[in-house]
Amino acid sequence: MIRVACVSNKFAVDFLRRNIAPRLLFDHLVDRILDDPRACAIFRRMRFSSFAFAAVAVALSALTAPVRAQPTEERDWREIATARDRDRLERWEELFAAAQVWVAKMGGKDSFGNSTRPFSSIPLGRPVSETPDRWAGNRRCRSVSTYDEVVNARSWFRCEIFASNGGWRIEKTTGSVRFQAQLFSDAKLGTVALGGWSTTQRKYTGYSGNGTGEWDLRAMLRHDGARMLRMFVPHELRYEVLEIEVGR
Repeated sequence: MIRVACVSNKFAVDFLRRNIAPRLLFDHLVDRILDDPRACAIFRRMRFSSFAFAAVAVALSALTAPVRAQPTEERDWREIATARDRDRLERWEELFAAAQVWVAKMGGKDSFGNSTRPFSSIPLGRPVSETPDRWAGNRRCRSVSTYDEVVNARSWFRCEIFASNGGWRIEKTTGSVRFQAQLFSDAKLGTVALGGWSTTQRKYTGYSGNGTGEWDLRAMLRHDGARMLRMFVPHELRYEVLEIEVGR
């Protein structure tokens, strides 16, 4: 959402919304430009032509924009993942189907008192093979998982999808438990995510690949064709899905 409070020049806000954000394909760049003190100071003083404004806006967008990158990490994720994780990711549909049956048998209510029925029938969606920059920016996200035979549907937090180190990453940026994951393209599976979890007491250390995997995150990224990206985390008889609202 445009931070109009930062900019008193209505023309500046309208120009950024109509021209700069669509041209760069990053909706959140408008927020970054208007959050930048340098941009705010310039825009507040602007009283000149649309041509001059366009030149300044383009220069500021280049200043604040992340470097464009390849859609996903070019390395083969199988060279990084442990044998156990490779097996679980290759069989993720089978494992998730079993987890859904388990959730359906549990019945009852989730941790917020809502029916668990929707979680036992989540569609697998379609593979993500297109460039993620259409979804780049800050998004709402949450996790749904089972623990001690209870379905825990967490509150909504914030996640960011962004270009990094020649590829793309997804990062949960709020809450006491967070994650980061690098995206890898796979011709057969679509997009694989490898990363790790962190807490307020434990810093993020990345995907360990050492076989223990206590803090590792491995997931399949899918899009439901409507508004949701889902990271399916395969477990043996345990249900875990990370949902990210992105729209079409």
